[in-house]
Amino acid sequence: MAVFTPKHTDYDLSPYTGLTRESWIEAGQYLLSGIFGNISDMDAPIIMPRTETEITYPHLKAPDNVRKAELKAEIFEGLTRSLFIASVLLADDPDLVLNGISIRDYYSLHILRSCTDKSSDEYVGSYEDMQKLTASDDPFRPYQQTVETCALVIGLYMCKDVIWERYSDRERDEIAAFLSGFAHANTVPQNWRLFNMLDMAFLDMYGYETDRNIMAANTTTQMVSMAENDLRMEFKGFFTA
Repeated sequence: MAVFTPKHTDYDLSPYTGLTRESWIEAGQYLLSGIFGNISDMDAPIIMPRTETEITYPHLKAPDNVRKAELKAEIFEGLTRSLFIASVLLADDPDLVLNGISIRDYYSLHILRSCTDKSSDEYVGSYEDMQKLTASDDPFRPYQQTVETCALVIGLYMCKDVIWERYSDRERDEIAAFLSGFAHANTVPQNWRLFNMLDMAFLDMYGYETDRNIMAANTTTQMVSMAENDLRMEFKGFFTA
C-alpha cells in the first residue's frame, strides 16, 4: 500500500501542514481502506494480520478458556476500534464503499452479531459470561470487552443517523441491554471506570435506565484518580528540579 499523500492541501488555511477537512477525510479513507483490504467479504470479521503472539493478545500459549475470551475480544476490538474511523467517514458519506463492501451495512451487521447474536462466533458475551469462561471470581477482573463497549458507543454516536437510528426498536433495545451489562459491571477502580461512565451516558441519552449511584461512584473514582496523578507529577517535578 502506497504511503499516504493528501490530494487536497491549503497552506493559507493551514500554514504548517496544509491539511484541510478534505485532507483528513482522505487520511481516514486511506486508513480504513488498509483495514478492509484484509476483509474478504461482508461476513468476515475484522481480524488483522499479526507479527507476534507472545506479548499482545490473543496469546498463543494461554489456557484454552482464557484464549477463547481473548479471541472474542480480538474480534470485538477490531470492529469497534476501526469504527472510530468509519463512524466519522459515514457521517460524511453514508454510502461509502471500500473493497466492494458497503461500510454502513458491514458495521450494522457486525455490531448486531457481536452484541446480540448468541449463535454467532462473533458474539461478545456478557461480563458474567467472561467470568465463567475464565473461571474468575475476582470482582475487579478487567476484560478488554469493557473497553470496547466504550469505543462502540462513541462510534455509534458519531454516526447515529447512519447506523444507530436505523436499527429497529427491538435491535436498539437488545444492543442497549448488552451495553448496560458492561456499563454496570464492576471493573478496576481507576481510569477504566470512565468506560462504564461513557456507556451509561450513551444509554441515558437514549432514554434507557441507568444506575445513577454507580455513575456517581465511578465519577468519584475518576476524580480521585486524576488528583492522585496530579500529585505524583508534582512530587516528581519537586524531586527532579
